[in-house]
Amino acid sequence: PGIEPIASGITIVNNKSEKNQNESYIKIEPLAIFKNDRFIKWADKDLSKGITILYNQSNSTKIDADCGNKKIVYLLTDLKVNKSFNLKENVNFKFKIKANTEISEMTCDLNPQNKDDLVKLENLLIEALKKILNKTIEEIKTSKVDSIGLGNIIYQNDYQNYLKIKDTYLDNLNVEFEIMPNLLAHENTNEGTVKINE
Repeated sequence: PGIEPIASGITIVNNKSEKNQNESYIKIEPLAIFKNDRFIKWADKDLSKGITILYNQSNSTKIDADCGNKKIVYLLTDLKVNKSFNLKENVNFKFKIKANTEISEMTCDLNPQNKDDLVKLENLLIEALKKILNKTIEEIKTSKVDSIGLGNIIYQNDYQNYLKIKDTYLDNLNVEFEIMPNLLAHENTNEGTVKINE
């Protein structure tokens, strides 16, 4: 109760070449979303990321962020998501998200060696990740499809109240995110790219 199924899409891609006519590989597609065990839609890339992070099924992921008219690509690893809720007035959830973070690519003019710029880089990541997660929550509320199992958390921890709100909890849902990116030490590399020392 209180959770709808999701499934990864898989495509077998034929990559014919002169050397090997039967060469093929498997491509992982965005998530398939179901409601009452019936397929309803394919999620886009951001929605797929948001669902897998909030459902706590992602150990690592990449997040793109804008830096003016330039880009940063962050790699988040060792993702840990803690969830808590209360049912005062509304259905209030809080997600604490911790991750080790590396900058795998960057073209903007920020220096990770500089403390002020490092704070800016963390804030850009937090803003970009919150945008994806808020989009995910809005999709869940609008479609009334609880793909991340918020209702199931209530069911397991407060069964009596779940029975009272099981049909309405998505209508009164508030979600707060606390993101702790733990940006690791850096060294500069060529072409504005930043690589993180492990």
